[in-house]
Amino acid sequence: MRLRRGCAAAALALCAVYAVLPPARGHESFVDQVINRETVDAMRHGRGYYPAMDQALRRHGGAVSSVRAFREPPVFLLWRLLPGPRAVWLLYVGLVAVTAFLLLDLTTAPWIVPLVAWYLLNAARPHVAGVWFDQDLIVELWVVPAVAGLLWAWRRGRWVLAAVLAALAFLVRELAAGLLAGGLLAAEVLRRPRRPWLVAIAAAIVGYGVHSLLTGPHLVAHGHEISLLGTGGLDRVGTMMVVGLRHPLVLGPPLWALAAWRVASDRALRLLVPFYVTLPLTGLLVGRDYWGYLVVPFVILWAGETVARVVTKVRDRTPVPGVSSTGG
Repeated sequence: MRLRRGCAAAALALCAVYAVLPPARGHESFVDQVINRETVDAMRHGRGYYPAMDQALRRHGGAVSSVRAFREPPVFLLWRLLPGPRAVWLLYVGLVAVTAFLLLDLTTAPWIVPLVAWYLLNAARPHVAGVWFDQDLIVELWVVPAVAGLLWAWRRGRWVLAAVLAALAFLVRELAAGLLAGGLLAAEVLRRPRRPWLVAIAAAIVGYGVHSLLTGPHLVAHGHEISLLGTGGLDRVGTMMVVGLRHPLVLGPPLWALAAWRVASDRALRLLVPFYVTLPLTGLLVGRDYWGYLVVPFVILWAGETVARVVTKVRDRTPVPGVSSTGG
């Protein structure tokens, strides 16, 4: 209990430090960050999401021809309700704190949670060469709290809440679709209620269908969006697996091996998340490193849990001086 309280305090302290950091406006190296910010700015001045996003896309590359160029609108509608960029940042920091508390309540390795919190905060506002960079509007980062809530709800047997959070994750970023498939699979195999997952999948399909229809008027026959297929390779798989971390060749293989061990050892987990955590494999075809933000926080968590289990086993097997190992 004392360790958990200390880890909770450390996570809160990290969030407090990042909450008071000065804004880094003017330091945006990621084009998606700029496009998303301009979209939200236009929405605050009365424009609808789709015209605002279309205008921002045209300003930074040109008109597009595919639905995938438009992010799904729910998170943008949330940002639009907030008074400005500072409020968006503070909301993100608050969600990181909520994520930390959810993970603390379900993990066997509470010491790893402050590291997960730091990862999420640093991913949204990295400090490079003495300069803070804003990346807090990278949509993938806003999926993580919903996924943490899903894992917590599943562990607590709150099946409806878990399915709702999976659908929410999808409606923030459709790359989270694997959670809906995994939830239905886990419910089927483990004899948990299937209806919440069927309803969640139906809602996700309808939501994306409506999104596609509303995007249609803003698409052109020959768009200027960057192609996806053919931009990947083994190197892009590697960078997606450790996005936001330093020394990827050193950290990546052991981190993922430890996380894979943890997932494989938990029947419910290996049914629930396999279609989600394997997202970096899309890097073979598609080079989008930032997609890795969806899964890396949980890889860090599960790797830490494996380390904690190994340490516990070694400690339990270590004979205490003066005590017979046979109990005689």
